[in-house]
Amino acid sequence: MLIDALGALRSICLLAFVLVKLEWLRGIPKAALLFLFKIPVLFLLYDICCYCFLNKNHATHLKRITVANHVYFVISIAVAAYHRSVITMAGWIYIGFEIIVIPSLVGAELNVAKREIAKR
Repeated sequence: MLIDALGALRSICLLAFVLVKLEWLRGIPKAALLFLFKIPVLFLLYDICCYCFLNKNHATHLKRITVANHVYFVISIAVAAYHRSVITMAGWIYIGFEIIVIPSLVGAELNVAKREIAKR
């Protein structure tokens, strides 16, 4: 769960501190970025709560996180598609990076969940 928390923290930092400040460079509207920002904040809170308060059955929670990350991925792509006419090349590079990072994170989470299940 800590790997997902780090991924959520990365997204929070990028969305809140970098991308919002550089809206002119990416073209993605600030309102869309702030909408996307709220999702990793929820993920981070969930990850921290699971890590601190649940000492067993992490696999179940990792599966939930994996599904949530898939949903976030689809929402991010939908937001990009909706704003495609204003997104700059730099914005598309960022989106391409997210297209690589999020599925990689999901794959890592699934591997950890499988190992947790195998331990039982």
